[in-house]
Amino acid sequence: MTAPNPAWLIAPPRSLDNWSQYHTLLTIASLCYYADMAKTRTTLTIDEEVLRAVKVRAARSGKGESEVIEEAVRKDLGLDLMERLWARNQLTEEEAMQLAVEEQEAFRKETKR
Repeated sequence: MTAPNPAWLIAPPRSLDNWSQYHTLLTIASLCYYADMAKTRTTLTIDEEVLRAVKVRAARSGKGESEVIEEAVRKDLGLDLMERLWARNQLTEEEAMQLAVEEQEAFRKETKR
């Protein structure tokens, strides 16, 4: 079996013998996206204008509608805060560990007083 072609995510193959590879690639892509978090299926009732905007954003960004909705909800709830903080982080792993140890020691000295 040849390796699945990533371009098939955009345009599926026309011949039936390649559909199994297409399905395999889509399954792998889905597993990679959902591997790090548990998902729950739900039903939403939202305004048609909002749904239209979600579909437009999904089409323009190449993301699924669920992903667009989840990103918007996460951002509104502030759940993306840690990701934003890590993105601004300029410290190496060693520097971050040293800073954490120093802060912990300073806190312990303050609480002993």
